[in-house]
Amino acid sequence: MKEQRGRIPSLDGLRAISILMVVIGHAIMQVDNRSPLIGIHHSPFHRIGEYQFLGVRVFFVISGFLITTLLLKERETTGTISLKNFYVRRAYRIFPASYAAILVIAVVCYRWLDWHDILGSAFYVLNFIGPHGWPLAHMWSLCVEEQFYLLWPLLLLRYFRQRFKILAVAIILAPFFRAAFGFRGFHGAEAEWFPSAMDFLAIGCLLALFRERLSQWSEQIDRFIIPIAAATLLLPLFSYPPGVQPLVVLSLMGFGIALCVDNCIRKAYWILNCTPIVWLGTLSYSIYLVQMPFFTPASNSWLTKLPWNVLCILPAAMACHYLIERPFLKLRAKRAARKRVLITT
Repeated sequence: MKEQRGRIPSLDGLRAISILMVVIGHAIMQVDNRSPLIGIHHSPFHRIGEYQFLGVRVFFVISGFLITTLLLKERETTGTISLKNFYVRRAYRIFPASYAAILVIAVVCYRWLDWHDILGSAFYVLNFIGPHGWPLAHMWSLCVEEQFYLLWPLLLLRYFRQRFKILAVAIILAPFFRAAFGFRGFHGAEAEWFPSAMDFLAIGCLLALFRERLSQWSEQIDRFIIPIAAATLLLPLFSYPPGVQPLVVLSLMGFGIALCVDNCIRKAYWILNCTPIVWLGTLSYSIYLVQMPFFTPASNSWLTKLPWNVLCILPAAMACHYLIERPFLKLRAKRAARKRVLITT
């Protein structure tokens, strides 16, 4: 795997595209919610709003792929996986910016939040609690990610020989969970509960495990990558009979995303690795954290009205990234350097 400055090629570019889909989707959703025909999805661009979910699912696949790649590299180098080191690294990466965003949002947007929104976000269980107050509603996906971080390294350490079976079970069962939750009418469960979203993470994990074997088929896959990418991008635009989307369409979407991620890493397309796109990708976590309050439908502030809200997201994200996220990442790097010195002396 070719790396540039310790980073896997194209991943930041893919993150940039994903966060743009999320932001555009939320902007379209805001237009729908403020429409005089609220609930009827009057906006002709309503289907484009569905891309917010595609963007989140790309993040899930990338997360599964990246975390598994790092864990496999550690196991190959040291012979084991240090759960303590993994959780400490994730804590430096996730918690400071996340808790800062939750605190600011709770203070500024208290009128649209309940106590369970704040506590659910703080303890990363909001995805199991619904409905959510709009300003923190986006935290559901971070809760899914955190639950994945908690479970997968432990499973990979304890049941390494059964890793393929574990992922296969997750990929097979998740569509049935989605369909069952949707049929029972559980609010948000068909998308937000961990059992409903775990297949996208598992597909990313599977990609990391199979990349070397997959390289044998790279030429054949590359011949069809444009139709695969086009089909994956077009899937959110259609309506489907009951049960088809949770059982079939979303699973196909997950595998389509994984094949596109693999192709983008191998080809390292210029557009995904140019400086502005990479920079936007490095900001993607902070953008995701701060963007939701700017789309609060019930607010009459100019900060929540197009196009000002979209324009305000970037400086808010830059403040979060450069003042909070980046300093803690530097602390994490210093801690890792100290541990390397201790190991080698």
